[in-house]
Amino acid sequence: MISINRSFPCLSVPVRRCITGVLAFLCIVIVASPTVTAGVYRWVDENGKVHFTDRQPPGQKTKQVKIRQLENGDRKDGVRTEAERKQLRQRLLDSYRQDREAKQEAAAKKKKEAHELEVRCIYAKDQLREYQNASGIYEPQADGSRKMLSKEDHAATIKRIKKSVERWCD
Repeated sequence: MISINRSFPCLSVPVRRCITGVLAFLCIVIVASPTVTAGVYRWVDENGKVHFTDRQPPGQKTKQVKIRQLENGDRKDGVRTEAERKQLRQRLLDSYRQDREAKQEAAAKKKKEAHELEVRCIYAKDQLREYQNASGIYEPQADGSRKMLSKEDHAATIKRIKKSVERWCD
C-alpha cells in the first residue's frame, strides 16, 4: 500500500485525505464494476451468406448468439488432448453434414415443387388447347350417354381452364 504521508510530505493533511479517498473510490469502482459483454448477432444476407457482428445491422433479421462459457470438461489452458481434438473435429464434421443435408433437402423439395408446377402447367395448357380446338364439349352421363354443352357452357369451361393456366404457369 502506498503511504501518502511518506510520498508527499509537502501536502497538507486535508489534501492527502482527499487523494486517499479518490484512490480508494477508484479502486472500488474498478473492482466492483460489472464486466461489460457485447452481444454477438448472426444474420444472413440476401445471397445466403452468414455474418456475425457485435451490433445489430439495421433492417436485418438477426439472431443473438450465445457464447458458451468453459464447461467442466474444457481446459482453461486451452490445450486439448488428441481425443478431445478428435471429438471436437467429429462434432464439427457432423454439424457440417447436417447443414449440408438440410440444404440438399430444401433444394430437392424446391426442385420437386418446380417440377410439379411445370407438369400442372403443361397439363392445363394441353387441356386448354384441346377445348379450344374442339367443336363441342360433352359431359358423360350416369347412363353412359353424352350431353353436349351449350356454347355458353363451352365458353365458361374455356374461361375456367384459362384461369388454371394463369395459376399454374405464371
